[in-house]
Amino acid sequence: FKALLMEKPATPAQPKPSIIAAPSWHLDNLEADPCWKFDPTSLPLADWVARRQPGTDVREAMNQLTKEISDGLGRTYSDAYEEAQLAVRLVDWLLATEGC
Repeated sequence: FKALLMEKPATPAQPKPSIIAAPSWHLDNLEADPCWKFDPTSLPLADWVARRQPGTDVREAMNQLTKEISDGLGRTYSDAYEEAQLAVRLVDWLLATEGC
C-alpha cells in the first residue's frame, strides 16, 4: 500500500483564490459615494444623524427629529432595504440558473 501511494502521481495544485484586499462596500458613511441620499444597510436614525450638517452636535440633531421625520425614515429605509434584498436575490437566481 505504501509503495502504491509513493508511485501515485500527485494531484495538480488547486489554484488559490485571490485575496480581497478591501471590501467592495463602504464601511463608513464618510467612504460612501456622495450621490447616496442614505444608506439602506445602516440603522436609519444613526445614518440620519451622521448625514446632518458637518459639525452638528448629536443632541442638536436629535432635537430636530420629529415623529414625522422618524416615521418617514422607517418607511424610506425599509423600502430601500427591501429593494436591495430583491436585487441580491435576483442576481443569485440569475447566476444559479444561467451561470457566470
